Amino acid sequence: MYKAWMALKKMRNEEISPMDDLAFDMYVDTEVAQILRKLEAKKRDAIAEERFVFAKKLKYAVAELQKVGEKLGKMVIEKQMAVDMEDFDRARQKKQHIEEYRLNAYEHLRLPELMEMEGVQKLYSKNFIQREEAFKEMQRYLERYNSRRSRHSAEDVLKAVTFLLQRGARDKVLSVFIQALNLMQTLFTRFTIVQR
Repeated sequence: MYKAWMALKKMRNEEISPMDDLAFDMYVDTEVAQILRKLEAKKRDAIAEERFVFAKKLKYAVAELQKVGEKLGKMVIEKQMAVDMEDFDRARQKKQHIEEYRLNAYEHLRLPELMEMEGVQKLYSKNFIQREEAFKEMQRYLERYNSRRSRHSAEDVLKAVTFLLQRGARDKVLSVFIQALNLMQTLFTRFTIVQR
């Protein structure tokens, strides 16, 4: 029984991921494809660390994000067709629709939380004090961020902070909204200047 299990485990490790297929890159939006690969790597790490609940969340997110990526890929092709036909109003509308759909999908899947950015889990709390603290922690993280020492690239941090800021800008509690504005100020005055 143990030998059969080890053989199965070895076969799974040698399997080619569907994300390594050329067709995957042709039909899935490029940004989503990058995120999918990172989530797949996180899932493998979570399994190795025996974090099975987190691995299950990642498995679901990968499946859903793959559908989102395929839909975004189709929308990008439609936008390109509108550009080719010189229907620039339609192309602009498609571009806006793509961005809205992308951001809504990322927020629905709680992508920043799955990417395990520090302090993000508190942001989804019903308690406004924890949401405030999440923005303060993220601000401190940006202030001390060093791309050489961090496990997250500056681009990944920027994407994650963008999603957090969107959520903070819509928060109905004034103190949380103010913390989101402080985070935005730190992002534009310190982080982006240092990371150029």
